[in-house]
Amino acid sequence: MGKINYVYNDTFETHRWFLCIPILIATGITTYFNLSNEPSYSVIAIAIILCVIAIIIRQKLKSQLSKYPVCMYSVLMFALFCVNLLIAFITGFTAAKIRTVLLNTPKILPEHAHGIVESIDDVPRGTLKKQRLVRRCVLSNIKGVPSNVKIRVQGPYNKLKNITPYQVVSFDAEIFNPPAKLTLHGYDSQFDAYFKELSAFGKIKNVLLVENGTIQTSNWFQQKRVQFSTKLRANLSSAVAPLATALTTGDKSGITFKMRENFTRSGLSHILAISGLHMGLLAWLAFSIISKLLVLIPKLATRFVVKKITAIMTIPLIFLYLMISGVSFSAMRAFIMVTLSMLSILVNQKPISLRNTAIAAVVILLLFPESVYSVSFQLSFASVTMLCYVYENWLSKLNNDKQSLNTEMSEEERIKFSKVKKYIYSWILTPISKSMISTFVATFATTPIIVYVFQRITLVGIFGNLLAIPVLSVSVMPLLIVTAIMPNHITFALLEKSLNTLSLIAASVAKLPGSNYLLPKPSLISVLLIVFSTLWLIIWQGRKRLISLPFFFVGLVLFFVSDPPNIFLTQHIIGMNDGDIFYISSQRFGNFHAKVWSQECGVFNIKPMDYKQLNEVKHDYADFIPNNEKDIAFLWVKNRKRLKVKILSSRCLNRPWSR
Repeated sequence: MGKINYVYNDTFETHRWFLCIPILIATGITTYFNLSNEPSYSVIAIAIILCVIAIIIRQKLKSQLSKYPVCMYSVLMFALFCVNLLIAFITGFTAAKIRTVLLNTPKILPEHAHGIVESIDDVPRGTLKKQRLVRRCVLSNIKGVPSNVKIRVQGPYNKLKNITPYQVVSFDAEIFNPPAKLTLHGYDSQFDAYFKELSAFGKIKNVLLVENGTIQTSNWFQQKRVQFSTKLRANLSSAVAPLATALTTGDKSGITFKMRENFTRSGLSHILAISGLHMGLLAWLAFSIISKLLVLIPKLATRFVVKKITAIMTIPLIFLYLMISGVSFSAMRAFIMVTLSMLSILVNQKPISLRNTAIAAVVILLLFPESVYSVSFQLSFASVTMLCYVYENWLSKLNNDKQSLNTEMSEEERIKFSKVKKYIYSWILTPISKSMISTFVATFATTPIIVYVFQRITLVGIFGNLLAIPVLSVSVMPLLIVTAIMPNHITFALLEKSLNTLSLIAASVAKLPGSNYLLPKPSLISVLLIVFSTLWLIIWQGRKRLISLPFFFVGLVLFFVSDPPNIFLTQHIIGMNDGDIFYISSQRFGNFHAKVWSQECGVFNIKPMDYKQLNEVKHDYADFIPNNEKDIAFLWVKNRKRLKVKILSSRCLNRPWSR
């Protein structure tokens, strides 16, 4: 019976079950967030009871496995797998409910925009030809409302350029609720504001009062973050200072529309966000330097394993970088993975594995369930999961080939092979080849998500990364570390040149043909089919992986068969997709609507409707024009015949973040 258990355990691949846990937790979270009505508090109690029952059933099944024949054993193993998935699903659902209840962002519209500036962010707006900079300020301790109320106000940069964090200010501002989303599956500012603890937004008309001095914050990391950002801006030119702050403190303020567009078109936008690349480079640099220094101490090097001591010393440095960088989801994922890699070195395990990725995903999803809708979270885990899978299998195959060759070859053949290996394997494992493979794999993994969210794609990303990553690794990141420790004129001058080189690479690659393609938004079902079939292929190792191939190809076909709406109807604004041109009823009042809708349709050209077109649309589809200003009707029409109609209404959602 023991042999049967061993065979079937291997068949069911129980050692890979843990990789399914974050997927089911995410499924439970999205199920909760997509409910039309808020479930009652009793759901938490019911979920806990179901989890306890499921755990008891799981233990009973595990204890009974060895008592049954092969056929029944298969049924019990499948039941055990389903119970594990159920526990993960309930855990995700419960975590989302608890997080929503504990956050409880108040729905208040303050009368006064008077408070303490908690953070500042400069955001580029407009187009490449006509750019402008908007400064956004998050205010806390608002006058006349509870202390936990925060609002985000914005205004022209020139009016607010003298505002700094932790000042007490008073603005003459128009304060309003976060706007409802404009597309069926697009960005939801109300949801985002709720989980960022923002009660309201505002547009600044005038600055009324700025008190002298600043309020001292108790957050030491926040103080150092602001101080280091200020130091970089003071010692670097305005062209590269925003790039330096983005790489170190995660502060993207001051990045112009042109620079952001260059990095996006060249496939280097991931450099502007603190992620695994930055955390991994810092960990590698710290690990290399510390290990070299420890080897110079003979007593320490002879009595202890230097590699393990270095791993322990690297973790606090990475934690410091995480806190100063602003603790984004991608940075948190990278920190957890680097920490797990260092701990793996301590116990003599593989530092890079899918299991570490799964642990990082579980931790972030349980602490911040809303991160499942974060593009940063999605892109970060998509790329790192695929990279871990490729490198795990690629490196293990190389090691297996090496062992088999060493056992089968004679001594003379082994010597000859070592010469061949010197020229062949060294070329395969060169940094250039690794960079090419990493870029291709990460691009393959993130492209469906990027097209779905941003409706754009670049075909020159591999060239941009091949040129930029060596500059970032060898020059920019080491100089940023040296500048943080020993700031002086020489380091700032060298850093300026390195950042200029990085910016020049992005600008040059962005001019290449194929750097910017705008595509219609694919269907949600196609993206889900591609993502889940790819995850199925990654998780399992046996023949059951082949089950995912038909679903992957179906999703791939549907991905390129997009069907955007033809007519967009609101109470005051009407949009019409004509394939090559997107018409809007009023460019003055519907400019933002036109940008969002035309991007989803994959159309660059936006023009105003003429009176004839506008009257025809109003006449033909008068029955579908909403009476409520927050409602939007989406119509798919053909030859003036209605095919499909969907209405997006915030009134049917009874959720804490809905307004």
